[in-house]
Amino acid sequence: MAAAAVSENLVMYLILRRDLITELKWPLGAVITQGAHASTACMWMFKEDPAVLQYTKNLDSMHKVTLEVANEEALKKVETKLQEASVDHKTWVEDDMKVCIAVKPSARETLKPLLRNLKLFK
Repeated sequence: MAAAAVSENLVMYLILRRDLITELKWPLGAVITQGAHASTACMWMFKEDPAVLQYTKNLDSMHKVTLEVANEEALKKVETKLQEASVDHKTWVEDDMKVCIAVKPSARETLKPLLRNLKLFK
């Protein structure tokens, strides 16, 4: 498979808590920042991984999908599912709460079955 095709198939998923906005009344900017923290930390943790190196070969074509969960308990369930499937990720903690998961860039086909029940964050 050509390098471009492999790169296009890689996606980084971010999973954010909806209740940060609806219940805890965090400003939208603060919630967006949690995704930035999680994705930056994840990329740094796995900076030598071949998938990350391929994903960052063309910085203008990095594909991310942001999904939502209702609350911290739901985020912990996703975290457990990822751990059980041995999927590399970083769970970001802010104010002693798990607020976001960034999944290491991976093949869409590998991640989709694990995350298919989650909705896009809108």
